[in-house]
Amino acid sequence: MVSILLTVIFGLGIGYFATQNTVPVALRVGDFIWPDVPLYVVAVGSVFLGLLIAWIFYVARTLSTSLTIFGKDRQMSSARRTMPELEHRIHELEVTNAQSAVA
Repeated sequence: MVSILLTVIFGLGIGYFATQNTVPVALRVGDFIWPDVPLYVVAVGSVFLGLLIAWIFYVARTLSTSLTIFGKDRQMSSARRTMPELEHRIHELEVTNAQSAVA
């Protein structure tokens, strides 16, 4: 519910900003020139471009974290498989040690 309310408020803010800033500007990116682009399109486009870039970084970090956790889970499962073998070997050594102490 809060996200819907914030989205509506954000949308109203963009709408108000768009009605107040209709001045055409020339947008230059390298050698490309787009003449007569409304100022609100430049501002809102910049916000959405920033959100897109932030989302890309978020996905990359989430993927990196997931791969790290997957690697740790594999190490833990390997350790869990090794533990019974080591416990069995310790028991054999204790029995051998006890037999050596008696003899």
